[in-house]
Amino acid sequence: MVAAFATYAALGLVIHSPRVFTDELLYFDTAASIADGEGLTVRGETYSYAPLYPALLAPVLWIASDREASYELAKSLNALLLALTAIPVFLVARRVLSPLPSAAAAAFSVAIPSAMYVSVVMTECLAYLVCWWALYAIVLAFERPSVLRQFAAMVETLIATGVRTQFLVLFVVYVLGLVLIPFLAKGRQASTRSTVASLWPTALAIATALVALASSWIIGGSERPLGEYEVLVRTYDVFEVAHWSLYQLANMEMYVAVIPFAVAPIVIWAFVARARHGSERHAAFLALFVGVNAAFLLLTAAFNSTVYADEALHDRPVYYVVPLWLIVLFAWTAEGTPRPWGVAGVGAALALTLPLAIPFSEYARDDARQQFNAVTTTLWASLDQAFNGSGRAVLLVFVLLLVLATVLLPVRYARLLPVVVVAVFILTSQLSWDLAVRVAAPSTAALPADQRSWVDESVPRGRTVTVLGGVESCPGFPERDHLYGRELLSAYLAEFFNSSVRRGAYVGLRRDSLPAVRVNVDESGRLLLASGAPLLADYLLAQPAVRFEGRNVATGTAAGLRLWEIGGAVRALGVDSIAEYKRAACIRRRAT
Repeated sequence: MVAAFATYAALGLVIHSPRVFTDELLYFDTAASIADGEGLTVRGETYSYAPLYPALLAPVLWIASDREASYELAKSLNALLLALTAIPVFLVARRVLSPLPSAAAAAFSVAIPSAMYVSVVMTECLAYLVCWWALYAIVLAFERPSVLRQFAAMVETLIATGVRTQFLVLFVVYVLGLVLIPFLAKGRQASTRSTVASLWPTALAIATALVALASSWIIGGSERPLGEYEVLVRTYDVFEVAHWSLYQLANMEMYVAVIPFAVAPIVIWAFVARARHGSERHAAFLALFVGVNAAFLLLTAAFNSTVYADEALHDRPVYYVVPLWLIVLFAWTAEGTPRPWGVAGVGAALALTLPLAIPFSEYARDDARQQFNAVTTTLWASLDQAFNGSGRAVLLVFVLLLVLATVLLPVRYARLLPVVVVAVFILTSQLSWDLAVRVAAPSTAALPADQRSWVDESVPRGRTVTVLGGVESCPGFPERDHLYGRELLSAYLAEFFNSSVRRGAYVGLRRDSLPAVRVNVDESGRLLLASGAPLLADYLLAQPAVRFEGRNVATGTAAGLRLWEIGGAVRALGVDSIAEYKRAACIRRRAT
């Protein structure tokens, strides 16, 4: 665990700038607002996502001397959170394994390729930790649903939901598992009636949640209960969800290097037999394994079927299940790698068939965004390039060889198969970190380390800066996308590293989900809110293309963003409408 923390803290230092906007900016700004005593707000507006990550991050910003130091500490905090996940994984594994294989499963669980997320100021590392504490509490409640264990499972699930709203699905896993356990554990069947009677805390929690949900809809409107995630509540196409579920399952097989999928039916068969002979621990783990995998895969597949996923695979919402597959792998090796021909054949067929479902040209896209959201694809995109477009054949050969090794290797060699899994983890991780460094390079170039505090250094303490979003396009100028992207990135970075930037406004089209007010331009060039009132600002951070009434106190970033001292109503010079504002911006941008 200490080695994992040290390794990832050191790796975090090779990433010199945030690269996932607007997510990193959202969490960092919200944490800064908490640290400044302004509560859960971002750009002066209410923060509407799960609150616990920015709340945990706030002391880091309060302690650090500046935003740059806070950024480095935030990545170290992520590394610590990831390393600590080994503890609950070990505790869950110990329900069905001896100490040594449990420790191995825990160690592998913090060596996964998704550990690359320590390099971003996002919820993933804290979510990984709280998810696994919730799973530990749930599996204990499955084994013996005492009042204390039920409350612990529900409290841990509530905490997890405070980090990522998607963890509401853990409550579904918990309730369904309690229903499933009596059918798995022979000893529980005889006492089903008394067991049901003892579940009053869970029943009370369900009733309370339903009342609270109904009340929030009645009092606050139908778009309140899930905050910004309400947009995902819609009618899903069953066939689309089924398609993406199969795709996600195949991707998970590739993530864990095939072998755990090939041996899973063997382990499940053995655990069912032990559960039927009275082992509540094995029954509880089975309920957890089936429930968590089904829930997370379906949840992620449902998201993939929406327009918000951009027709791309995402394993960011589902990598939390990987340690369950690692526990299955080490359960198989701990039992001496048994291979009863019937269930072994089922596992081999499953492992060989699933990769055929992968549309390889889409799966192995050389696309930084795709590979950030689905880290396993980084390996196969690289292999596809290395073998001149023959990556699909390489993948199928890889799967075939590992399935044959799982089925045919003598016991003394089969026990070494986890080494193959960790080797794939290490290779994929290296490729993912290399990609992270490349993707972060434009951010580093846009705002070099020695210029990061340029806004704060130019603004008196206690005064605030409003960032003004630039023109989104300049028709007819081939360079427009490059220049606009550079200006937008520079504005994000200036806000990220300067605490005085506290509000947002935009002219034209909105380009992100961060709170910002839309402004019009009147005949005198004044920027007006929808109410007709003028936009007021102490200081204004804006693109270089337009001049404003006031004093240009500083210029910074590679895009040449300008900081204006306004001290009142904001007025653009030489424009009399939004159309003229855009024309002026584009003419000046062309000269740039």
